[in-house]
Amino acid sequence: MAVPPTTLRDTLRQQCRAARARFVAGLTGPERAAHDAALVARLVPLLDGRACVAGYAAFRDEIDPAGVGFALWPRVGAPGQPLTFHRATAAALQPGGWGIREPRPDAPPGRPDAVIVPLLAADQRGHRLGYGKCLYDRTLVYLDTLRIGVAWDCQIVERVPEERWDERLDWLVTPTRTICCDDSRFEDSGCDGAPVGGGRGAA
Repeated sequence: MAVPPTTLRDTLRQQCRAARARFVAGLTGPERAAHDAALVARLVPLLDGRACVAGYAAFRDEIDPAGVGFALWPRVGAPGQPLTFHRATAAALQPGGWGIREPRPDAPPGRPDAVIVPLLAADQRGHRLGYGKCLYDRTLVYLDTLRIGVAWDCQIVERVPEERWDERLDWLVTPTRTICCDDSRFEDSGCDGAPVGGGRGAA
């Protein structure tokens, strides 16, 4: 009997979470900072000319891309709703509902021209496995913009079992690798201050 895709994804999620934790636990503080810096050095050329890059506040074992310098940061909204992006400095972020730092509710909204996406696992086709809440899939479906997944090298796997709602990445970047997942390129969309909504189809 075939194993359902959801079970395969859950198993992979557990395996990659454990592998990431083991890898990070083996790093010294300076070694981890060097990995973060190497990641940022690979991201910078991909983001050239984009003024409204949205990032995320690294949580626990996640690799930290904040050295890029983000204009926008995500906020988690009501259940079932996409993320919204807001202008803020890293110092102004505050803990959200899950303990992840995010902008204040009154921070000005913005629309990104590139999104840096966290993940648990990804493959070279651009398929990404997140934490199971579908927050980024629910958000990226509305954004016709550059999508870059970032990870430790141990999070790159041969294949992520995909679901019909998955939104693919354009690039996948680790401290040692820059992987083009899709040959399409996006024009800069500017930053009009509009919240996420409309565009690529229904969530």
